[in-house]
Amino acid sequence: MDGNETLQKVEIRIDDGEWQNATGTLNWTYIHTKNWKMEIILYTRSYDGEDYSNEVSIIIEVKKRRRYPRI
Repeated sequence: MDGNETLQKVEIRIDDGEWQNATGTLNWTYIHTKNWKMEIILYTRSYDGEDYSNEVSIIIEVKKRRRYPRI
């Protein structure tokens, strides 16, 4: 990919999981509904209909919110 292609899809993968499609056209979104570990590696790649881009990854630390009792 040289930057002049139109993206057909963006995919994400969490740790060693399966590739999942993100949604969008200019901005891409993925909603993960399963339980998170305390730290994950998020990978992403794009596809222009011919070739996949290089994978990019980031380490994400997940912090749980404190739950206060309702009064």
